[in-house]
Amino acid sequence: MVGDFSRLPEYSAGLEVIEVTPEEGKGPRKYICHFNPLESEGDGFVHRELVRWYEPNVGFASVAEEPNVFGLSKSLSLVTLEPAPGGTTVTWEQYYDASDLEMNKAAFDQALADIATPLVGRFGGQIVERHVE
Repeated sequence: MVGDFSRLPEYSAGLEVIEVTPEEGKGPRKYICHFNPLESEGDGFVHRELVRWYEPNVGFASVAEEPNVFGLSKSLSLVTLEPAPGGTTVTWEQYYDASDLEMNKAAFDQALADIATPLVGRFGGQIVERHVE
């Protein structure tokens, strides 16, 4: 489920839909996140990620297209899946430069917690660690 980009909205309340552009024989080439509006009225926003590495049931790495709505540069998202007793350990790491680093760190911390909670609710387990540096 985590490795299928199109399923992200199932466990991330902030996402409306994900468009995935495949690369023949290599898996996803990019994905476009369509976020829900931040307020009850208004428009959502769009964010594009370019997939640099993808291996089914192992993980993926992507970089944000620049410029982007988050103000990120030199970004890297790295998600890995490792078998664990009774399930899977999901590690989701974000690396980036940002014009407002403190705001982005807080936003990513909250977003990743909001992603982890529905996954734990659906599959069981626990959030082992949240670390913002």
